[in-house]
Amino acid sequence: MKKEVTKEMAFEKLAALCSRSEQCEFDLNRKMINWGLSSANRKEVLESLRNYHFVDDARFAKSFTNDKARFSSWGPNKIKIELIKRKITQSDIIKALNEVDKSVWKEGLLRCATSKSKHLDLTGEEAWESKQKLFRYLISRGFPSSAVSKVINFIKKKQEELQDD
Repeated sequence: MKKEVTKEMAFEKLAALCSRSEQCEFDLNRKMINWGLSSANRKEVLESLRNYHFVDDARFAKSFTNDKARFSSWGPNKIKIELIKRKITQSDIIKALNEVDKSVWKEGLLRCATSKSKHLDLTGEEAWESKQKLFRYLISRGFPSSAVSKVINFIKKKQEELQDD
């Protein structure tokens, strides 16, 4: 038998969670729905969390973008989609994506492409299929197609150089 969660308990739980890691209003609201809190109580709790600066969607967008770009090697398109799913405003998304240094995006793309291409032959008989596989993979990681094409050509040249040696 589950114990009913009051709005005071919800505030305490969510404040503790927000103290440990950045959260967005959408995710916190979803937690409260799962706890069975009424709409009015959820609004009050979220307002209190905002007032005490426990939750800030703009701050969450920056943190999420930075973490996913640096540590998970996600491209800007995938990050943008995930932020849209969490109901982050377009202006906060753009601001967060623009704060990531271009070198971080390039390093992430190259790291993903190099890792995946170790198992692919981009120069042999199956080159076209391998390029398509790598292209689809990198697009699914959220990188723009123009950058993906460039990195695939770069890796193909590196593979050709290794074969010539």
